[in-house]
Amino acid sequence: MITFLRGKLIELGKTFIILDVQGVGYKVYMPTKALNSLAKESAEVKKEITAHTQMFFNQREGASQLFGFIKKED
Repeated sequence: MITFLRGKLIELGKTFIILDVQGVGYKVYMPTKALNSLAKESAEVKKEITAHTQMFFNQREGASQLFGFIKKED
């Protein structure tokens, strides 16, 4: 289980971020509130951030998705 990721913010999308963690790019889906917060506080890409994560696996499609939050409590 991936509990958190700390790395450089590479891309800020409408529903996700791309986080570079030591050369590996993770696509992390985030709620709109968290994305708006990141957009305000880190206008520049390449800023280091921490995303607290939860991984979900869709058995029907055989795919996993990583969801992230700014605060651990969220």
